[in-house]
Amino acid sequence: IDGQAFTTIVANNAWSITTTVLTPGVKNYTLTQTDIAGNTGTPLTGSITIDTSTTVTGVLAATSDTGKSASDRITKDNTPTFNGTGEEGAKIRLSIDNKDFEADVVGGVWSITTTALADGVKAYTITATDIAGNINSVTGSITVDTTAPAPFTGRLDASSDTGTLNNDGLTYDVTPTFTGVGEDGAEVKLEIAGQTLTTIVDNGVWSITTGILLPGVKAYTLTQTDAAGNSATPLTGTITVDNSTAVTAALAPASDTGKFGNDKITKINTPTIKGTGENDAVIVLTIDNKTFQTVVADGEWEITTTALSDGNKSYTVTATDKAGNTATATNSVLIDTIAPSPFTGGLLTADDTGSSNQDNITKVLAPRFSGTGENGSEVKLVIAGVTFTTTVAGGVWSIPTTAFTPGVKTYTITQTDVAGNS
Repeated sequence: IDGQAFTTIVANNAWSITTTVLTPGVKNYTLTQTDIAGNTGTPLTGSITIDTSTTVTGVLAATSDTGKSASDRITKDNTPTFNGTGEEGAKIRLSIDNKDFEADVVGGVWSITTTALADGVKAYTITATDIAGNINSVTGSITVDTTAPAPFTGRLDASSDTGTLNNDGLTYDVTPTFTGVGEDGAEVKLEIAGQTLTTIVDNGVWSITTGILLPGVKAYTLTQTDAAGNSATPLTGTITVDNSTAVTAALAPASDTGKFGNDKITKINTPTIKGTGENDAVIVLTIDNKTFQTVVADGEWEITTTALSDGNKSYTVTATDKAGNTATATNSVLIDTIAPSPFTGGLLTADDTGSSNQDNITKVLAPRFSGTGENGSEVKLVIAGVTFTTTVAGGVWSIPTTAFTPGVKTYTITQTDVAGNS
């Protein structure tokens, strides 16, 4: 056998031969018996297989390894599958969590799925016994975690929530930050406006700052997934990104009593200022060292001041919307509550042709009237139902009339300044 010859003598009709060490493999042998007369019987032939070792590998199957990587031996599957390689026909025994599971090596591979295992770190031993009786084993451990990660909270961070309340989901920050608490080592994922952002919980807290968001209402989803792949119930919500506001301000037409409807001149010392703005924005009007406040409704706002002193009054209007954005408009108003002065007037002396030049008798059918007044004021002459106007210039005024029929003519002369005072 195996190039070697061994002999012995039959005693009591039995014999036994022990070989020297043979190398592994299939070994053909021949047995020959020769009696004392030299006769040889028919040889006996056969073969044996020398197999002195076996091999085995075994790990948590990639399909059961639900951790962050497919080889971190962490799983949320409490009936995990193990697989590996071994010698064809060998018996595989998996011992884990005080339970044993068996399988045969077929095609050089084996696979075992356990029954339910309790959560925790589980040491295991995989033992292979081949058909020659050789034994080999490998050991390892897995972590079974079937519990959703907790705690888990998350929302727009108070520092980014610039609205009237720090939990109203309004912000003028176009790269807002979300924060919350979670399970150490878990991954938190924020999905918002087409962006997907992730971070790892550290010391029980997490923080994510988004990329630039366009203005508008933005729905978001927050998901926490632990190292085993378990996910907490997602958190959903919306935020409103609003990074601008606008405001206009002007003297209200009803308060603009000047000669022109938009000349910002008034004889009212409690004028109304009005304008447009973003709904619910807070409006602050500062004028003549006084402050007034209101809120925009239906896109408009209006403030009537308390009594202001005469003079040119610059004012500032600041709008602060619910997201915290501010906008400012500036303007001015001229307040004039004093009747125009001086003011005189009557028939032009040159046209007073009576016995004295002040008896208001004239032979001129289209007499002229004149007098003094406040520069820029309008003088109106109403005589015999006809109205004539002019503007005071250089402190004087003059109005020519059209021809009248002879007779007594009653007239009225009125002076009105640019603010509307008469």
